[in-house]
Amino acid sequence: QQSTVLIAKVKRSIMMRPTVPLQQLLSHHLSQTITPTTKILRRKQLLLPSASSPLSIQTKTQTRTNYTLALTRQVPPTLSKALTSSHNSPSPPSPISFKNAQTQHDSYHSTLRSILPTFTIPQDPSQPDCVFLEDTAVVIGTHAVLNRMASPSRRPEVDAVHDVLLQFGVTVDDMRRGEEEATCDGGDVLYNRGNGEVFVGLSSRTNEAGGRFLRESFAPTAGVRVIPVPLHLLQEEEESFLHLKSIVTHVDERTLLLPRGRLGDEVYKLMDAERRGYTSIRVPDVASCNVVSVNGVVLASPTECEETKLILEREIVEVRGMRIVYEDASEFAKCDGALTCKSILLTI
Repeated sequence: QQSTVLIAKVKRSIMMRPTVPLQQLLSHHLSQTITPTTKILRRKQLLLPSASSPLSIQTKTQTRTNYTLALTRQVPPTLSKALTSSHNSPSPPSPISFKNAQTQHDSYHSTLRSILPTFTIPQDPSQPDCVFLEDTAVVIGTHAVLNRMASPSRRPEVDAVHDVLLQFGVTVDDMRRGEEEATCDGGDVLYNRGNGEVFVGLSSRTNEAGGRFLRESFAPTAGVRVIPVPLHLLQEEEESFLHLKSIVTHVDERTLLLPRGRLGDEVYKLMDAERRGYTSIRVPDVASCNVVSVNGVVLASPTECEETKLILEREIVEVRGMRIVYEDASEFAKCDGALTCKSILLTI
């Protein structure tokens, strides 16, 4: 009965006449994910609330509202042609193994499916970067902004995500039809669902016009505040990161994960994080600062830095009562990809 309620809740969010293939895929994906999700909740001795209430999970530190759906996209066989930050060119410094990338992504997708319903969009071989669908859209509740990504060659990736969001009943505002100079990559947008703060990194990929478009589009959404983070002030550090979430991500609604040292210090200050009531976890390995925190589980990259691993397990598992799952994304890192790049989390 609980599984039926959750399926019905998601299906009610779909438009009245979805395409038959999408409807079939939706039924398949939900049927594969509902059972393990319910089992996890039962193991934690949690009760599913009524269909009209958002799912929530109690940890040692706080109550956190659950995401209800994840979007992912298949890996294209042309991934080796994906763009890199080196002059925005399709030439990864190390050869990418499609087989290994597929294995890593299958594991990532399987982990997400064990936590919440997950819908996968088919890949397009003409779009080598399409697996990194996070950059295509910013979704808050049932409203989304479709981004004009900084790289013109990536902009066609938005269309498939647009179609799926519409099918799930999400209203969309298309940045591509706004100011011509507005650009935004979703990797520069860090949203805290707990207090409605949307940190927008102003970088080589996301500009002030893009941040302004986000602010205006989400203005009618109660409690949402767009906060610019001027990463361009860190020009001397420019080569060390691609997006805001290359440096900082949320562990929970009050905790940020950042690197030790000057880069982490400066970003924490630019976010005005201390005044806003955040605490932080600081680790030596900057690559480990990109994590996906979803419904009490943190997906993190394996690290050879033993100190980083000890800090993460102490702060996340012991102190906050959450769970860590290590997911290898090393093949995607060769073309600047990370864990958050490969999914969009929704509450619908």
